[in-house]
Amino acid sequence: MSIYRVADVDIPFEVMIKLRREGKLSLGLSKSDGLAITSNLNRFSSKKTTIGAAANFWSLAGLAWLIFSVYLSFASAWWWFILGVLGISVVWSANKSGNVQNLLVHAMEDREFYERVRAAKSWQYEMDAAEASRFARTPGASNSGIASS
Repeated sequence: MSIYRVADVDIPFEVMIKLRREGKLSLGLSKSDGLAITSNLNRFSSKKTTIGAAANFWSLAGLAWLIFSVYLSFASAWWWFILGVLGISVVWSANKSGNVQNLLVHAMEDREFYERVRAAKSWQYEMDAAEASRFARTPGASNSGIASS
């Protein structure tokens, strides 16, 4: 299995859903693209979602924990700050991963969202080279997977 970007393969929504149901394709999105899409969610999705609210909530919760740990490091014991830094790093990492998962679920439910993200060339597809060659944008693109497993 190799990972292909939208620049390599052209897979419309209906075909992506069909291949995914058959187990021939896994849809993916990088964490950095996920954060960029979430910060501009209105540009990509006309449907109301809670994806942005969830990401903001957990970011604020992590920041609140860090601020509280700084307070505790002065009021109680200095090592609370270390726990705050560790806590915010765990929350930030989990928030980025969860955000991408939320966007992938949304892509399965909303054709318009999937197509707009596809137009922005952000999707990644994990699939066999033989399957990818059916959707290659250019004649040699089927062999240009960015990673292999």
